[in-house]
Amino acid sequence: MFAQFTRIMRWCLLLLLCIPVLAGLVGVIFPALGYFPAIGANSFSLDVFRTLFALDDIWHMVWLSLFTGVGSTLMAMAGAFLLLATFYQSSWLEKVQGLLSPFLVFPHAAAAIALLFVLSPSGIFARLMVLGGDDVPPAAGSSFFPYDEFGFSVLLALSLKELPFIILMALSVMSQPLIKKKLLGYVNVGASLGYSPTASFFKLVAPSIFTQIKLPILAVLVFATSNVEIPLILGSNNPSTLAVAIMHWFNHIDLFMRLLASGAAVLQVAVSGVALLLFFAVEHFLMYLGKQSLIKGRRHGADALVRGIGYGIVSLYVILISTVIYAVVMYSIAKHWSFPALLPEGVTFLHWGTALEALATPLVNSLLLGMLVSTSAMLLVLFTLESEQLKPAARHTNSAFSISLFLPLL
Repeated sequence: MFAQFTRIMRWCLLLLLCIPVLAGLVGVIFPALGYFPAIGANSFSLDVFRTLFALDDIWHMVWLSLFTGVGSTLMAMAGAFLLLATFYQSSWLEKVQGLLSPFLVFPHAAAAIALLFVLSPSGIFARLMVLGGDDVPPAAGSSFFPYDEFGFSVLLALSLKELPFIILMALSVMSQPLIKKKLLGYVNVGASLGYSPTASFFKLVAPSIFTQIKLPILAVLVFATSNVEIPLILGSNNPSTLAVAIMHWFNHIDLFMRLLASGAAVLQVAVSGVALLLFFAVEHFLMYLGKQSLIKGRRHGADALVRGIGYGIVSLYVILISTVIYAVVMYSIAKHWSFPALLPEGVTFLHWGTALEALATPLVNSLLLGMLVSTSAMLLVLFTLESEQLKPAARHTNSAFSISLFLPLL
């Protein structure tokens, strides 16, 4: 009876992954091809794509999506491995994990707004610089953060948000008993051959970790190229990233803009595909460099530089966390807080009362939605795994499950 129930749950998970995604995909592809009977578009054509590619800023949007998505993922991955190389087999590793863990529960929109409080031309850092004697007008730095046309502010914010996730994925792999024992053996072999801890990590440990967390990193990459919240809050709006433009076009009052949005959504899938290809190219290049490094047999790998960067990243997060908490708390109780004062000119709890009154229902809805989604997803996964233990799926069914896991990335 229980085995039958787990098999039913396994098929429910498969249908849950496939039906909404495939239905939504059809609902996007048909309008992208000009077929949308609800607004009188009854014939298939490529006119939507001709209009899309004729837009003046479309390739700039594509470039911004690729630059911020691929760049932030590579930066986050590099920062994560530099941190691991610095604190691997150190008691500080658990402290670093505790420091970075809260960033995972930060919504992207909240993280972007928090960075605005700290890094904007009238933020905490600018106020500190003025008090330190530097003449920094409120407009200073606006060419870089936020709203810069090159996407550097979005790149920075995405990198800061993605790095803790990659770190925790790596730590979850490294904590598995068999892998932990194998990695310890690698380090001991490296030490016996005269390799420094940093060199042993990058030459022996890092490749093993990367193969285990490659799929989560690819998920991060796809998400970064199509992220809406951070580019919408911190990025340039003329032009914006492609994902932000798609959102605006879908919500446009003119329903015919949904045809253009659908075509752009198909293009967004292609952009994410190109981002994956670029990532694979960088991966193969780094593998080539790694093999050359192994051949050369260098026993040291810029240990001091790696440790310096690792400690610098931790210091950056400590400073950002401290200043963000300070800014958010002060803004929540400030009557008026003008630049460049470090303290508000008065204190009031009116903002809290207004927010609690207005947000009570949305807050309850968010909590219920989060609990129901997390619980149901966990139960479906557990029953599916139990079903695989009780009665393994046939080969073609197993292949279908493997493919379905990647469908939501669309």
